[in-house]
Amino acid sequence: MQDEFTDFLRHIRHRYASETWKGKRWQLMPFERWLHKRKRHFAALDKTDIQGYILGLKTCRTHKVNLAATLRQFYDFHRITPNPAAEIAVKSQRGRKLYKLPSVREITARIAALTAQDALVELRDKLMAEFAYGSGLRRGEILKLNVDDIDQTERVAYVTGKGDRSRMVPLTARCCEMLREYLSIRKAAHGPVFVNLQTGRRLSRNHISKLFRRRLGLKTHAMRHACATHLLQNGCDLRIVQELLGHRKINTTGIYTHLKTGDLRKAVERNHPRGKKPEPQ
Repeated sequence: MQDEFTDFLRHIRHRYASETWKGKRWQLMPFERWLHKRKRHFAALDKTDIQGYILGLKTCRTHKVNLAATLRQFYDFHRITPNPAAEIAVKSQRGRKLYKLPSVREITARIAALTAQDALVELRDKLMAEFAYGSGLRRGEILKLNVDDIDQTERVAYVTGKGDRSRMVPLTARCCEMLREYLSIRKAAHGPVFVNLQTGRRLSRNHISKLFRRRLGLKTHAMRHACATHLLQNGCDLRIVQELLGHRKINTTGIYTHLKTGDLRKAVERNHPRGKKPEPQ
């Protein structure tokens, strides 16, 4: 049965960006193990079986929705009719908590606390955090960043995001200062920005995840989310934040950048022509 999964993954390999394809592969691996453990063939499953498997996973709704879509593709590829994954409904999780965003002061303190015995390791790790928070980069974008992608004179970086779409992001003054020091010590003019300092090889996704979760206490995406939200709270236009984050749709940016009622009220009071109290006659 493993061949059927391999054939499907080979079929879709060139239809998706590398990270998206890897995500689909990782979605299917547990499903394949689940079938093997129960000695069942995927073609023998019905809608109830598929729905029970997906809804029984202890993962977030987004993962379940993406998994259902991948399984629909998988069954369509093998021409199983009716497709048992065709109409799987994953209900929204009411009351689901959004990111508990740290304040600017807290993020500053956490980055400052990223210490290491090796001064270059410390500088590298702080720089990665600065790219995530200062420029809103995703984990994969930090991973792929090359020295040649950065224009230190113009203080911008050219990054490759989802769907292999490229965009330009500005760099903060603090990021530029740290970057110059880091590259000067490493004596690096080309190649990947973030490397294992012992092997010289580009850092893995797993290494970056561990850094942010274990040492910083935050996921990379939480730093990106905080970047966008803090920009909005300081009056930045939503369209500019959309461009910074590399979102194709404005409503995606809105999900990342929720504002508290108090923030909205203050913005109206500060910027709307009728936001201030009328002066007494």
